[in-house]
Parts: sequence; structure tokens; C-alpha cells
Amino acid sequence: MRPFLFCLLLIASATSLASEIYRYTDERGNPVFTNEPPSHVNAKPVNLPPPTIVELRTPEIPAGISASDEVASQSADGKPYRVVAITGLPQDRTIRANDGRIELNVQLVPALRPGHSLRFLLDGEPVMPSTTSASLQLDNVPRGKHNLQVEVLAGDKVIQRSAVETFHVQRVALGNAPNRPAKP
Repeated sequence: MRPFLFCLLLIASATSLASEIYRYTDERGNPVFTNEPPSHVNAKPVNLPPPTIVELRTPEIPAGISASDEVASQSADGKPYRVVAITGLPQDRTIRANDGRIELNVQLVPALRPGHSLRFLLDGEPVMPSTTSASLQLDNVPRGKHNLQVEVLAGDKVIQRSAVETFHVQRVALGNAPNRPAKP
């Protein structure tokens, strides 16, 4: 109950700096705070301390670090990420998935920055809307050879791409007859 009253007082002090706050006890014995007390109760003014005002300052760059260090976190060719790579593919690039479900991840160095998002492309087509998640689950990927790439977006603009990763999906085909020895 005390945190509720404290919050109520805090809100009341912030929203009504120029108005009076009154306190009275209702018929159930609960304290009530208001800026407009009912006329049928004995409400007493509450003396609130002045609100605390905190002035925000922009932090200064620590000694030994220059503004050019931000540029150094970029890749050598000026791109915002030193590493944009798809991970989770098997070493032989063959995925055995009878249900066609494939789970992959993206490695980003440095981490995804605010305002940036990722778009996954399977065979050159987006597989989902852009996202900030570095994980991807593809469902019902058909058998065969596929190309996967991830793009880093700033709004709708592509600012960087991963290398194209080629992989093969193997799925059991239920309609095929099993291999039988040839009849003599």
C-alpha cells in the first residue's frame, strides 16, 4: 500500500505543481489524496517538498579514447560491421531435414546497432519481413540446392550483405519405390 501511496504522491506532485493536494480518510479507513476534496469531508492540505529536478548531461568521452575510435570499429572498407556471416550450416553444406526445417544464425561484429535490421534472402527472395533477431528458422524448404544471404538494413536501404552461402537440402521422398535388384 505504501508504494502505491508514494506513486500517487509522486504523480500528484508532478502533475499539479501549482495546485493544492488534500488528504482525507474515507468511510473504510483508507487514506485518499486529491486535488479536489469532496465538500462533505474534513480534508487537510498536504505539504509536499519541491520536486527534484535532475539536469541531464551528455557524457564526455573518457581520456584516451577519441571520436575516431568509432570509425575504427568499422571494417577496413568503411562498412559498419566487420563481420556479417551466416552460421549454423554443416561443414559439408548438406542438411538432412525431412520436414524441411532449417535453423540458422547470423554473426555480427559489432552487435546489431539501433536503427538497423536484418533481411534474410533464400534464393534471392526475402523469406520474412526485416527483423532485429539474428536467428532464422526456415520451414518446409524443398529438396535441392539453395542460396542464402543476409542483408543489413538501415530503414529500407541495404548497407551491407553477407557472402552468399550455398547449401543442399536432402529430404526423404515417400513416393519413390525402394531400390530393388534388377530382375535377371
